[in-house]
This record gives sequence, C-alpha cells and structure tokens, in this order.
Amino acid sequence: MSKDFGEEVRKIIGKAKDERFLNRISNEEQTKMGLILPMFSAMGYDYSNPDEFSSEVPASINRKKDQRADYVIYN
Repeated sequence: MSKDFGEEVRKIIGKAKDERFLNRISNEEQTKMGLILPMFSAMGYDYSNPDEFSSEVPASINRKKDQRADYVIYN
C-alpha cells in the first residue's frame, strides 16, 4: 500500500458521499469505474496487470455451477 493510502481513500469516500456524483452512477460498470477500481488502486494493486488482478473469474461456491468471483487478487 502506498503511504498516501489514507488520502486516496478519503477522496474515494468523498466521491461516494457526493450526491451529484452518486446521481450519475446508474449501473454496475459505472460503480466499478468510479469507486471499486480506484479503491483497489489506492491499496496498491495494478488492476491492469493480469498476473496480479483479474475479474469475473469462474468460481465454485457451495458447489453451485456457473458462478463467478467479481475480483481476484493474486499474491
């Protein structure tokens, strides 16, 4: 994590509390781009590096088929 983690998280939280910003977030993709991926970035993950981060990964949860993990971080 970067030493500016707290500052980055405060920025993201500020956006999440901004009613004008939230009114423009109307679907899952906009939420991902505006809030979720910036949070991963603030934590120091490179979400563009497939060796480090992946999305929509097939997963078996409680033996149910055709499920996916939204995000996977590889360490």
